[in-house]
Amino acid sequence: MRYSAIAAFALVALTDCATGAPPAQRPPPVCPEGQTIVCAVKAGEMQSYWNVCDAKRDGAIVMFAGECPDTHGGGP
Repeated sequence: MRYSAIAAFALVALTDCATGAPPAQRPPPVCPEGQTIVCAVKAGEMQSYWNVCDAKRDGAIVMFAGECPDTHGGGP
């Protein structure tokens, strides 16, 4: 009887520890093919991404569809 009480206590303690653990890291989502290029902002810099999914995965905020304008003034 004494050992069954100890086993029950250990089982409860292990269950409590297991549920308190942080969730496992998930891999980033795979972006679907065939989306259009977008212009997004990350850390105050405009940057073109292949699609909305790639921009969001990188933590950027999408501004509009299409490439970002050249803001460096390096024209002809």
